[in-house]
Amino acid sequence: SIAAVLADPQSERVPTIINWLCEQQAEEGFINSYWWLRPYYTTTLLLRALSGYEKHLPEGHAKMIAASMIRDQLADGGFRLGSSASADAFTTALALESFTYLSCVEQQQERNLCANALLNMQQQDGSWRGDFILRIPVPHVVNPAEITSWNSAGGGGNSLIADKGGLFATAMACHALDRWRKPGEG
Repeated sequence: SIAAVLADPQSERVPTIINWLCEQQAEEGFINSYWWLRPYYTTTLLLRALSGYEKHLPEGHAKMIAASMIRDQLADGGFRLGSSASADAFTTALALESFTYLSCVEQQQERNLCANALLNMQQQDGSWRGDFILRIPVPHVVNPAEITSWNSAGGGGNSLIADKGGLFATAMACHALDRWRKPGEG
C-alpha cells in the first residue's frame, strides 16, 4: 500500500491509505511488512510518504520507532536481516533513512553509527551486497510471520528471494546516504 502511495502521490486515496497504515503500527512502533523480511521497508516508506506531505507521526509513535531501532542496532551501527549476526546493507540503509525522518527524537550518534556501518559495507566496485530480503508466501497465507520454514531454492510459495547483484541494497544505500548527507532536506 505504501509503495502505491509513493507511486501515485496525487491520488485522492492517499490520506486514507496513510491514516490506515499509521493505525497498523505494531507495539514496537514499526509497520509490519508482508513481502519484506523486516518491518524497516514498510516503516521507512511510510515515513518517506509522510515527509512528502510535510506531515509527521505523532511524537509518541516516532519515539517508539526510534527506541526499537536503537534496540535493534548492532554494535557496529548496522542492522541485521532476520536472525543473522552481521549487518545487512539493505536493512541498514532503510534504518538510516528512517533515522533521517525521526527529527523529533535525538539520536544523532545512532544515525551516524548507522551511516558509517553502511559506508563500511560498500564493496570495491561501489555496490552493496544483496541478501535474501524478499519473501513470497503461498497464496493463502495472510500473516507471513506464521510461516516456520522458508526455502531459497528458486521461487514458489514460502520462498525467500535474493537481491541479485545487490540492486535493491545499492539503490537504497545511495538514497539513504544522500539523505543523511543533506540533513533537513526532503
